[in-house]
Amino acid sequence: MSDETIADEMVSAIADEMVSAIADEMRNCSVPRPFSDEERAWRQIEVELWRHECQQRDQEQRWLAEQRRAAQEREAAEQARREAELAARATKAKNRREFFQRQQEREQRRDITALRSRVAQQASWQRDVEQAARNAVSQQRRQALIADLERSLNPPPQPEPEVHYIEPYEGSNRLGDSDFNVSLMSQPLRWF
Repeated sequence: MSDETIADEMVSAIADEMVSAIADEMRNCSVPRPFSDEERAWRQIEVELWRHECQQRDQEQRWLAEQRRAAQEREAAEQARREAELAARATKAKNRREFFQRQQEREQRRDITALRSRVAQQASWQRDVEQAARNAVSQQRRQALIADLERSLNPPPQPEPEVHYIEPYEGSNRLGDSDFNVSLMSQPLRWF
């Protein structure tokens, strides 16, 4: 038999004896008799056993409390880790969104700048084309004016007179006749 079993039997035997002694005394209504040395020894053993059980129970409760506290700490640490991970993910997602938003804003600014440049270039080309057209019209007007001035100052040359060759047997020697012949002029004119 083990020591605990012997101790339990002794405690129950002592307890039974004590209960019967107390019950007898109560029946007799007399003042309880003082405990004997053996009873005091058993009482002392019971108290020591009770203290030992209390210490064991307290140790078990402390151990369980430590286990619960360690589990709570582990759970709290795990919860803190999960929350930190979620916060890191949220921060990362936020940073990613902000980065993409900044990229889009940069691209939009770049596109707007390029469009402004193209608009300015197109406006410049348009101005150049319009100026060239105005210059061309102005040049054409100047040339027309100069041509008009030249025509008015320098009339067109008279058409060359038609030269008719008349055979010697033809024509007259009179100046102003339509059939005037120079070769006939070499002959003197006769007035009579």
